[in-house]
Amino acid sequence: MPPFTGTSERTRLRDEPVAEYEAKAKKPQKAKKPQTDDIAQLRGGTSRVNAALGVLITLEAASRPMVSEAKAAGQHRHETMGRTYDSISIHGWPWVA
Repeated sequence: MPPFTGTSERTRLRDEPVAEYEAKAKKPQKAKKPQTDDIAQLRGGTSRVNAALGVLITLEAASRPMVSEAKAAGQHRHETMGRTYDSISIHGWPWVA
């Protein structure tokens, strides 16, 4: 069985030929650069499910419009911890909090 690479949505059956499995497996798509629309979608998703926080993880550096869009989402105050967090946070390369 080929090693799992995270690109397949299905598992190869024991009696299924490898060539048939590879033909049916989902092939990795070319990654797109993160955009401001990604922050808007995350912001809409967090509000739809009433989530307090949303996190966007990317391998690219966040652009200034992305950061400003995330800051525009506001902040969340955690009463027990006594701290305030950004409602939308972006963690990208370089990996800084």
